Amino acid sequence: MKEYTAISIFKNVSDDSMFMFPMGKNKIGAGTAINKPIIMNDDYTSKDIGVSLKKCIDVIINKKYTEEDKGLPVPELVTGIKSNWKFTRLYILTRVTLYPSEGFEITSTKREKNAYSWYEDTPQLKLNIDATKGELGEGVLKMFELCE
Repeated sequence: MKEYTAISIFKNVSDDSMFMFPMGKNKIGAGTAINKPIIMNDDYTSKDIGVSLKKCIDVIINKKYTEEDKGLPVPELVTGIKSNWKFTRLYILTRVTLYPSEGFEITSTKREKNAYSWYEDTPQLKLNIDATKGELGEGVLKMFELCE
């Protein structure tokens, strides 16, 4: 299995605010949220998004979290929304994955009844490992436009 670092980014469809958080692995190796969210109001730039992504990557790579930070319902903690159905109506999701030997993969998602999904034909954008913060942010915004 390829090593990777992943970040989930949620964007509010009504006010364009967004929040992101790093993903870690639980005891059995499955992906899990790390409670180190970065919240951005609607006045962000592409570069601001890229800077925040790099901060999330730093949290993962340099293990700037505890075991207690893992596995918490970060979206609920950030928004106060407990209903998955209501949350998926208000937020779209883009995932950023960093493969150290290959670069970044930014993936749009499709909102289902009360969850998000992505498939083989889900739109993705690949960026080189040396992509600038502005390029990363532009990629995220482009993938948000393709979310369903």
